Amino acid sequence: MWPEIIKENNIGIKLKNEFWNEWGPTHMFYFNPNLWDDTKEIKSIYCIYLYHHRVQFDAKEIAMGLHYECGEFGQHVALFSYQEIPNITYSESAWRYCVFPVIHTDIEEQILLYQGQVLMDKGIISERERYRNFLENNLTRIFDRK
Repeated sequence: MWPEIIKENNIGIKLKNEFWNEWGPTHMFYFNPNLWDDTKEIKSIYCIYLYHHRVQFDAKEIAMGLHYECGEFGQHVALFSYQEIPNITYSESAWRYCVFPVIHTDIEEQILLYQGQVLMDKGIISERERYRNFLENNLTRIFDRK
């Protein structure tokens, strides 16, 4: 369902070429020529199971945005950023798959824990806040389902 990642020394270096052949049509809906730099490392790729008009983001944080069709799974957006945690929002519940330098996953708990670790490493939140935010988010999601 999500693009496979080719790795070297356990580090993702690119998306598998078959992704572009099998999943389509794909088109670029956003490109920031002032931000894009082939010499910089992409720190995050957010693949979201929504049409790109339903996803909002800070234009200063996203270098490129792709929209692609995935057969029976529908429309998806892929946002490439040099930020670990770009400001991406969407009003409806959506499945997402995130590619970060050390993990790639669609498990929401792992995404939240990773984002909390980044904020903690930058000194923005404490370890206690990281886990409290994680627990509060999960409790909210559990009670919202009922």
